[in-house]
Amino acid sequence: MRAQYVASADYEVVAAAQRNQDGRLACLARCSEWAAAHGANDAGRSGPFYPNSFMGHLGIHSLPFTEGEPPKGWVRAGRGWRPRKNSATYREMYALGWSPEPVPGIPDVLEAPRGPGQTWMMWATPIVWEGQAWVLLSHMPSEGEFGPQWREVRASEAHAARESYVDARKTRELP
Repeated sequence: MRAQYVASADYEVVAAAQRNQDGRLACLARCSEWAAAHGANDAGRSGPFYPNSFMGHLGIHSLPFTEGEPPKGWVRAGRGWRPRKNSATYREMYALGWSPEPVPGIPDVLEAPRGPGQTWMMWATPIVWEGQAWVLLSHMPSEGEFGPQWREVRASEAHAARESYVDARKTRELP
């Protein structure tokens, strides 16, 4: 099934999605703690570090040092700074990273047309809310299909679930 908005109440899907959601939040907390311990300043929306996320993997890309100089041996990386790749500090930073486990019925990559000769590549990251796993994609996929554990839902239903989830996180009902 190809769909932009899907949900699943399948036990294995919800359990895997919940472990991934918990793992992601734990990784963000570890990365924030490590960044603060290394003198990073707040990077705004992402907290005290610029995240590195590719194909679901999450880690630290770089740290902002808006006040003062970065530690000795750090190099410029995008908007921030990171330790040199051959250093023990870099290996320590890289070890903070986390990769999600596969969720049943979710393809590794979903693709959608973007323009002549261009393609959007999407990685579905489910949220768990009210006993179901929900996936909201930015575009309608043309390649990659969800498994039989998933059912297509209306956009309004999916967005209502996400808004409830986000509101609960803002009021600290969720981590």
